[in-house]
Amino acid sequence: MTRTAQQFLKSPKAIVGELAALALLCTLGAAIPQQGTATGAELEQLHQAGPVLAWLVNALGLDHVFRNPLFLSVAALTSASLFVVILGQLKRLRFQWSARLTEAHFRSAPFRAEFEVELPQNRESAPSAHTRIWTERRIGLLGSPVFHIGLLLLIMAGALQALFSTSAIVDLVEGETLPPEAKAWGAQFSGMLGKPFHLDGPITLQTVKAARYTDGDLRDLKIEVAHALAGKTEIAEIAVNHDLKIGGSRLFLGSDFGPAALLEWQRAGAVSNREAVLLKERGAGNFEGAANGSGGEVTHVRVLVGANGERPGGVEIRVMKNGALLFTGDLAAGQAVNLPGGETLILHSTPFWARLRGIRDSALWLAYASFALLMTGVVLIFTVVKVDCCVAVTPLGDKCRIFVALKPHRLAPLFQERFDLLVRQQQEAAGGTLAAPGVPAARKTPPPRWFSSAASQTAAALLLVLSSGALSGCGKSASETEQARKLVERYNQVVSEAYRRGDVRLTDSVVGPKEGKKLTGLIGVRLDEGMTLDSQLVSLEVTGVEKAGEEMRVRTKERWHYCDRKIGSGALVGEESTDSYEMLYLFKKMDKKWLVDEIQFTSKPIVGRTKLPFPTERPSASADATVSTQKQESKP
Repeated sequence: MTRTAQQFLKSPKAIVGELAALALLCTLGAAIPQQGTATGAELEQLHQAGPVLAWLVNALGLDHVFRNPLFLSVAALTSASLFVVILGQLKRLRFQWSARLTEAHFRSAPFRAEFEVELPQNRESAPSAHTRIWTERRIGLLGSPVFHIGLLLLIMAGALQALFSTSAIVDLVEGETLPPEAKAWGAQFSGMLGKPFHLDGPITLQTVKAARYTDGDLRDLKIEVAHALAGKTEIAEIAVNHDLKIGGSRLFLGSDFGPAALLEWQRAGAVSNREAVLLKERGAGNFEGAANGSGGEVTHVRVLVGANGERPGGVEIRVMKNGALLFTGDLAAGQAVNLPGGETLILHSTPFWARLRGIRDSALWLAYASFALLMTGVVLIFTVVKVDCCVAVTPLGDKCRIFVALKPHRLAPLFQERFDLLVRQQQEAAGGTLAAPGVPAARKTPPPRWFSSAASQTAAALLLVLSSGALSGCGKSASETEQARKLVERYNQVVSEAYRRGDVRLTDSVVGPKEGKKLTGLIGVRLDEGMTLDSQLVSLEVTGVEKAGEEMRVRTKERWHYCDRKIGSGALVGEESTDSYEMLYLFKKMDKKWLVDEIQFTSKPIVGRTKLPFPTERPSASADATVSTQKQESKP
């Protein structure tokens, strides 16, 4: 390595830049859901957070930070800098450990005192001239090199993990056996040079045990598995945040779990289609999922799991096709329902499923070793400080001149008392009295330089980031508009699907109690009439946003297309309609989420159809009354 390269790698600017980049990547890796460790819902939410963020995630590999080339490049550069710094520290350590100290070494000591002592008349002999130099706690010199070696090994462990580690996830239903092949796993996440993950033998998920608190939050989750290795089958239990070691691999239990609906679609003259629908939690013990039938049907399944993790006896099922609700009702295990078109849907059973995560990381031992060295280095740096001491005695007839010096390797202000004690000890050892008014005070240590050049650069970088964040305040309005648009789009999407399925519980995530009560009545009216509303958003424009504390008012211009469909056949009922609205959405923050509390017209709506396809008690003698009814009954 050339001298120029060495100078660059150990320069404060380069080191601060490398550490800042490494810290940024590690922060991103900790803050952003990562493949192999995050749940499917978290990864899906990340990719749906917006086009800009989705592009950054895909372009920079932010959902697998520790496996992308950018992290490896920064880790390699940081490792090179640390290697150069460690070489310099080892050379300095060798010199300081074996150096022979002289009085000249103490000319720059922060603690020095020189005084004369009158010797007593009855002293038998005058002290001889002598100089004593010694070192205490020499092992403290190892602190910085050990710490930096641990840091280097930690970065190397991260680089090795990015290159060679591998992990995989799979969802298993109770009673299902996972073969030992790599292709049996649902998803693989390997390093750049890693091999696909697999176990050395088959593993069977036997039972899933879950318990909840009274508020619905998960309290405990465990699974029991049977794994075969070397001709022997063993039963083991795995809990969340605990692992099961199988050969050179580790098996973890993820927090994703729930009931599964084993469904079968049968049609005369066709091969039956079987599928295990894995239901995922939507909150408060409610689990939902969907599956596609052989004839284009979409089956939505919901089930409630009790606090003690009881197996559900039946499930709530809604079958949709082309926006129409074909069937809604409850099925118990073993029951079947005949659907329009000659297809039969059978619910066989409702076992539990759980997500398993397998990891094989050959650099794990190196990471543990690096943590041990880091802790050892920190302890040595802050608790063991090398101290050089010097005492020189020079007889001057009936007097004796004494020079005392103490030179700590670092943290000098902490050694004032130690120096004062050393001075008193030498005075008492001389056995006389001071010839001068008093012992000169030790030379005061200059105040420590809290801000080194490297730290100043780091502070400047932080100030730059903060100032850029302040400057970005000019984009606050655009950010609020984008947030408001997403909230309105989410509300319309969820409520439209609730109307389409005739399932008001879907709206719990987007509406407050006031709006939710109204939607319950409106959706229930249609269900009572044997129909559902199929609505499609044609266009949406946010025209104004007013935000004050926990409330936000969003004004929009919207165009919608509506049609009512008969439950069971999907046939159109009444007229289709294309409407235009100017709306005001009143959002309130409830439980840290923005929910719609109320929606209002801001101008007279333009409505396509003149009457609703079902009777209403509202007056309809005027056009205004017809418009009002249309909005309340049709607009999601």
